[in-house]
Amino acid sequence: MRKLIFSILILICYFLPLNSQSRTKTKEDYLNAIKETEQKIWEAYEHELVTWQKAEPISRSTEPPKPNFYNGAKCEAFLYSVTGEMKYAQRARKLLLESPAGDHTVQSIRFIEKSGVLTNNDLRILEDKLVEAAGRAVEYWTEWGAMNHATNHVVNLLTAVMDYLPNHPNYKIWKQKRDINLSSSWGLWSIEDAQIYIPIWLKPMMEYAEMAGKEKEFYRMPMTKYYFDYFVQLIAPYGGVAEFGDGGMHGFMYYISCLEKGASVYRDGRMKWAAHQIFQSQIVSGEGKAVAAAVHDWVDAYRWADDSIPEEIPSDESRLVLEDYVGKKVVFRNSWEPDATYLFLNYLEDSPFGIDGKEHIIQTIPVETEKNHHGHADENSICLLMKNGSVLLHDSGYRETWSTGPDGQYRADIFHNKLVVRHGIADPQMRLMPFLLIGGRYPFVETKLMHFRRFKEVDISRTRLMHQETGYQWDRLISYLKEKDWFVIFDIVKILRDDAYTITNLFYSQDIVEFDEMDRNWYDTRYRTLGYYHTPNPGEEQLLIYFPEGNLFRRGVEQIRRCYQTSSAMYATKADSFKQDDILVFTTLLIPHSIETDPKSIISSLSDLKIYHKDNGYGIQIPSEDDFIQINAMLNLEAEYLKENVRPRYNFESGKSDYGKLTTDARYCYLHSQKNKLFYSFFKASKLIWNDKPIFQAKSEMVGQDDGTYRKLGTPKWIAWEDEVDLKN
Repeated sequence: MRKLIFSILILICYFLPLNSQSRTKTKEDYLNAIKETEQKIWEAYEHELVTWQKAEPISRSTEPPKPNFYNGAKCEAFLYSVTGEMKYAQRARKLLLESPAGDHTVQSIRFIEKSGVLTNNDLRILEDKLVEAAGRAVEYWTEWGAMNHATNHVVNLLTAVMDYLPNHPNYKIWKQKRDINLSSSWGLWSIEDAQIYIPIWLKPMMEYAEMAGKEKEFYRMPMTKYYFDYFVQLIAPYGGVAEFGDGGMHGFMYYISCLEKGASVYRDGRMKWAAHQIFQSQIVSGEGKAVAAAVHDWVDAYRWADDSIPEEIPSDESRLVLEDYVGKKVVFRNSWEPDATYLFLNYLEDSPFGIDGKEHIIQTIPVETEKNHHGHADENSICLLMKNGSVLLHDSGYRETWSTGPDGQYRADIFHNKLVVRHGIADPQMRLMPFLLIGGRYPFVETKLMHFRRFKEVDISRTRLMHQETGYQWDRLISYLKEKDWFVIFDIVKILRDDAYTITNLFYSQDIVEFDEMDRNWYDTRYRTLGYYHTPNPGEEQLLIYFPEGNLFRRGVEQIRRCYQTSSAMYATKADSFKQDDILVFTTLLIPHSIETDPKSIISSLSDLKIYHKDNGYGIQIPSEDDFIQINAMLNLEAEYLKENVRPRYNFESGKSDYGKLTTDARYCYLHSQKNKLFYSFFKASKLIWNDKPIFQAKSEMVGQDDGTYRKLGTPKWIAWEDEVDLKN
């Protein structure tokens, strides 16, 4: 029956009028959407009820169908309060009496209490249900910490019941439970790294603040404002918050009302714009469950929206979201339009905050496959890549069964676009994926940002993952070539102790559209369908995944179930015995292109591509129409440090590497050669030498030492710089 309801709701989504999408959203748009969706949901229920009544008793379920429980009474009760139409009050009464009490029961009663549809006997029944629900919240809601199970259906439910039954003998018990749960979240950071659960944790506190008259205090706290800005910065071109952790392509529950409230409180047009984008995407997403549940949220969006605030499209370029401790995310983008190029990287590990909640959870319920709580082993993973409306890479999806699968589906590291390391040497004659499926247990890794920088022609990030138990360190260096709309990725693995390892770099897609059977260094890929409902992937873009040094590795494609459908796992892997401090580099070019472009023509244009790998330097020179683009990076960032305890703890000689005609001690250097001109951008360098001639030189100076003297002449590195050099002079 549940699947039937979902199927009906999918049709509802597609047949909702789209006229509200062509203009700026107003409160009236929410109201119209609520009315239209409620009517179709109710018609679907009545149709199902008639079908049940006409069926032979032996072939039908013993219980008649009930109105959709996702919709509850809130929607109908709200519509009565706005329109005064008695049909809504009657429907709300039916739902209230036939469903268990929930966190919006009191609000629904308040909406219709003046209609006269609720008898004294109805109110007694509802009071009993509320007392029972509050008792369940006290006795059985054992998960604790700054996460959704500690606030949703607990904090907001108990606050509402206390307000409705202030003289009940259990009032003090309810209050203590509410206050205890609230204390682990109020003014603190969420311990969940999951797209769908952060707003489900946040909104109950917003509702509590409203009911308790504490909105001024709540919205003044830095944590509160943080999450509204966080949501905005994660808006993807498809109109929703990008998926990370447990979630989905259209996992939008509560985002709209949260952002409308944020826009109203902070007078922020960007939050207003973001709410509008999600509202548009939610209506046309085709995911019935999402829309059915969303009607509740639209009610609050209507209540909290302030249409005097003009929408403002954000102007941020590629950036950290929002910093490198709580957020630990990077977004690369070239605009905020629906056809934007967008790449989202998550590098948040199980961070050392909210420890009491995390420790309680991990010792109370089975969460061995996830970082606490509802987060995935997705550190350094590319969770989303889009261009021109097409999804080219996406995250792994939520679990497909009641509980997490035996191999951690889909939370384990192997299901993400990332590098994974295993002890032992995989048999080259056997399939690789079964070797990598080690039960899905979460590895407690450490991550940190090494650097992020926006330059004129390239945006870069370097994020590091360390796993001491396995014995490796992995830096993912991403270069976004803005003009080309290409991404060049260096995955740099440093071995921390002698051992045998299988090191695998994974990228997922649905279809391998084309590849070269004789030289499996590239795969042209496309997703046809997306998400739980297999909705069509819009746009006409494909993704060429190119491993320029693939001949150094075992390459292959194996099918695996991921994100609710059969996926193709493309990999480059190295299985061998390694020594401490060995370094391995996996280079990948992600090249979005039109479906009309022959991928072989792109590969052909790269025939003169050059790789520079000498000592501690690694570079790639990519031919371009006007000459070439070159990306150069230091592999072991700590190798340049001198043994002597002096400052600077480095010099040009200790850090320099050769990259063809370039010699530099830069940790990162980008070059663009155009005829007789050379444009460069660098991060942390003291000198750049091109073709034996210095093109950048930092000044030397007397530097203070540990003993307080200024006895050493040194050359401190410049953090970053870019310039153009005329090579004719």
